Amino acid sequence: MKRKTPYAAVAVAVGVAAGAALAALEGDANGDGVLSYPEMTLLHPEMTRTLFGQIDANGDSVVDASERDAAIAEGLIKAQ
Repeated sequence: MKRKTPYAAVAVAVGVAAGAALAALEGDANGDGVLSYPEMTLLHPEMTRTLFGQIDANGDSVVDASERDAAIAEGLIKAQ
């Protein structure tokens, strides 16, 4: 007898785990897993649009965890 893999259960488990990781981004007020310019200004009062643009490496108008980590490593912002 062939066993059926509960793909829906696996997909939900992966989605929940990914969502939990995204929600853990410090300063992510709305829980979307990224930091908008207003969210970044709350964490970093020195934030300017120019600095935000430097941090937003892929130009999608939000900062994800890897972009934030790179900015910290480059000394553009301090870790919170």
